[in-house]
Amino acid sequence: MKSGEPIGLDRFLSLYPRMRVQPSRSNLICLEGQFEIRTSFKNGPNIEDSYRLSIRLPQAFPRELPQFFELGGRIPRDPDHHVVPKDGSLCLGSPLRLYFIAKSANDFTDFVQQTLVPYLYAISQFEKTGKSFPFGELKHGKAGLLEDYVELLQLRSPQQVGCTLSLLAMKKRLANKKPCPCDCGSRLGVCPYNKTVRQLRKRHGRAVFKRELSYLRTLAD
Repeated sequence: MKSGEPIGLDRFLSLYPRMRVQPSRSNLICLEGQFEIRTSFKNGPNIEDSYRLSIRLPQAFPRELPQFFELGGRIPRDPDHHVVPKDGSLCLGSPLRLYFIAKSANDFTDFVQQTLVPYLYAISQFEKTGKSFPFGELKHGKAGLLEDYVELLQLRSPQQVGCTLSLLAMKKRLANKKPCPCDCGSRLGVCPYNKTVRQLRKRHGRAVFKRELSYLRTLAD
């Protein structure tokens, strides 16, 4: 992010002029209005569409993630449409993947174009053609998160995810003395997997991994 412009809100509003900032007394920037897409993906059809959305954007982005809500009743509130039934927010990916995207994005607009736009494109394409989501889908619930985290953390099995997140949530000196989650029998500090752990630590601080570990533990198997 550019210094003094951690969110890039002006760029977002210039590209999506039908979205407006709404009054808010919290530490969230509330955006609401018609969000327009004009795009194509993976050799799919070009789609022009519009969705009435509400966006809750933390001023601490990218350390905290935004939430997106569809207000027109167009997208069914169920897991099959990647909507969280509990609060109606759009599920754009696993939390850890979204944190990684947010950290590497140039600004909030870049994050939106990597996450929200493909999701809405998929919804529009499904409405028009009946075809399933063109980007692949995770399983619902904990199984889907574990599946995605195996890839993100460069592991071999879901059973290794919890231990890896626990080590990433620890201070480096302490974690290096623990057994490596790759099941090699060595401690992390001398295992080649430690190189991957160091790279992951550069992408986010311990707080994010600690938060995701706690969240994962609350989910039923």
